[in-house]
Amino acid sequence: MKDYQIEEKILRALRDLNLSSTVAELMVKTELPRNVIEETLPVIVQERRGQYQVKESGEIVYTFPKGLANIETGFGARFQRFLRWVTNVFLQTLVFLFKIWIVVMLVGYFIIFVAIALLFLLALLAASFSSKDNRESKTSNRAGSAVFSLAMNLIEFMIRLWFYSQLFGAPKKQKIKHQKTSPFHEAVFRFEFGTSDVVKPWEQEAKQRLIGYIKTNRGIVTLDEIQLFLGVNREEANRYLSYLLLNYKGDVRVSDSGGIYGWFPEILRTIRSAQIKDPPPSIPMQPFSGNSKGVQPWIITFNVVNFVFGVMFTAFFFEKGDNLSFLTILPYFFHSVLSGIIDSASAFSVSTVGLGFVPLSFSFLFFAVPLLRWIWLKSYNKKIQSRNQAISILRGIYQSPQKFEIKNNWEKRIIMDFADQRKIDVVSNRDRLYYSLPQLIKEKEDLIHLRSKIDPDHYALGETIFDSGT
Repeated sequence: MKDYQIEEKILRALRDLNLSSTVAELMVKTELPRNVIEETLPVIVQERRGQYQVKESGEIVYTFPKGLANIETGFGARFQRFLRWVTNVFLQTLVFLFKIWIVVMLVGYFIIFVAIALLFLLALLAASFSSKDNRESKTSNRAGSAVFSLAMNLIEFMIRLWFYSQLFGAPKKQKIKHQKTSPFHEAVFRFEFGTSDVVKPWEQEAKQRLIGYIKTNRGIVTLDEIQLFLGVNREEANRYLSYLLLNYKGDVRVSDSGGIYGWFPEILRTIRSAQIKDPPPSIPMQPFSGNSKGVQPWIITFNVVNFVFGVMFTAFFFEKGDNLSFLTILPYFFHSVLSGIIDSASAFSVSTVGLGFVPLSFSFLFFAVPLLRWIWLKSYNKKIQSRNQAISILRGIYQSPQKFEIKNNWEKRIIMDFADQRKIDVVSNRDRLYYSLPQLIKEKEDLIHLRSKIDPDHYALGETIFDSGT
């Protein structure tokens, strides 16, 4: 991560914290290491008229009573800010134009093909009523009727396609009142490339809740509690505890029953948090697109119509002789009309490439990318579901360690990892076997005793004893 990106991340956190924060609070908000924040904060204070407040506890609070406007007026600083702004606008513009291009291709070709089909239908109607000669009229009527039937079948196909896509195109969702609808180009982009990952925001929220939980529970946290909050295995819980110990100046301690826990007086002093007593809810499933029921079928309908007409105009490229197949009647009609406006070679290129290969390739990719993503999404959501099940199992055992079940080998692996080196006892109950973790019961009792002896008021920040702004 570049220096200006780190700075922007800290600035966003400061705005969320009402322009007043300790290093520990910024670590919670940004998930940046302590050394990175401590190196960047003095620069931000200097450039944005920040102030230092030293509390009675010795902690430093960084405040910005005059806001976060940058006061650096030199040419180099201004030019760097301008260059970053231009780069950001340029990248956002590229993303926006790419989304618009997809919508133009999708909707534009759909409108063109529908217009060609309607023009074809009108031409057939005009031809069927223009003949004056009876024989020619009968012959043309028979031919016209066949072609007219083809056109009507195409229109009927489009209507049926729309109807079935409305019926089966999107899963039912509960109606949400006052829900803001996003622009159509955003909906198309989500259908194609999906939504942002739901796991990373959940993990970030879980880590923030864990810090609040430590604050609520007198600065103490165990490996078991880290597993319950983050939904990780024992090794990852150990790794995260080491991260907390390093960045929040904590200590590792051992309870009377042999349980390992982390002690974080700095979190007690510096973190402003609501009372957090429970772990976060389960990880949500990753949605396919997040689009509403009304939008998804239209996107599918547009692309299927483009694909069908793209196949027809592409087939016209391979047509030989005057014997037209079912697929190439409409492209032949359009080519004949266009040949009266431009030369025949150009009309053939427009018909086969512009209305054939290009929309066919686009429609194929437009469905291929979501299809591959849907296949991957099934596997991804299965992992999320397994992780949620593991979290649910561990939370159940932690709540009732005196009696729990092990239903299969997968649960056994999860529970053995959670138990670590603690012994699992067997508790028989007639036809069913139950298990218990007596060591965990003792550790929980020790935790209650340890936390009851800690006075949070003793670790308050205290009054300001020095303010650089006064």
